Amino acid sequence: MIYARLLAGKLNEGWELMGKAYFGTKLSQKLENRLHPRAKECLGRIKVYFSKSNTICRVRNSFSFHYSAQEVAKNWEEAADEPGFVLLVGAVVGNTFYQASELVANLAVLNSIDPEDKPAAMQKFFEEVQEVASLFIDFSQGAIMAILEQQFGSDFSRYGTEEEIFPNRKFDEIAIPFFYQQLV
Repeated sequence: MIYARLLAGKLNEGWELMGKAYFGTKLSQKLENRLHPRAKECLGRIKVYFSKSNTICRVRNSFSFHYSAQEVAKNWEEAADEPGFVLLVGAVVGNTFYQASELVANLAVLNSIDPEDKPAAMQKFFEEVQEVASLFIDFSQGAIMAILEQQFGSDFSRYGTEEEIFPNRKFDEIAIPFFYQQLV
């Protein structure tokens, strides 16, 4: 959950950066017609996602980079009733409240998504973060490809191939094909 909250925060920051560095500088207008279909689709889906209230923005603003004291405070009692709740207090200054505070923050995230069904809330959160991260990756790859094609005047997509790898063998038995071709 810690990593998913951190990634949610980073995705929200990425969207804000796109507003300044991609849309704000008019780079989007220069690249829009050069984007391959998958990159255009991903950009459209990212825009739709961030155009309305969403889990990633809410988690970033209340449980990831910034904490809402009210949201976290509402969950202390429920968290204390959980079997894994541990609060260590001792003479040594250190990370003694870490486990308890993370349990409360995680519970607050799940309650903000679906307070009646924590496993479903966790599943929804992980799927949403993973989906938006994938959209950003695919769009970014497409934008980089469009910039390279603009600079070098070539359709780089014709040089590659897409492969699906199915994990029906052990990891050390899998070979991923690759190539190197010098473009002049």
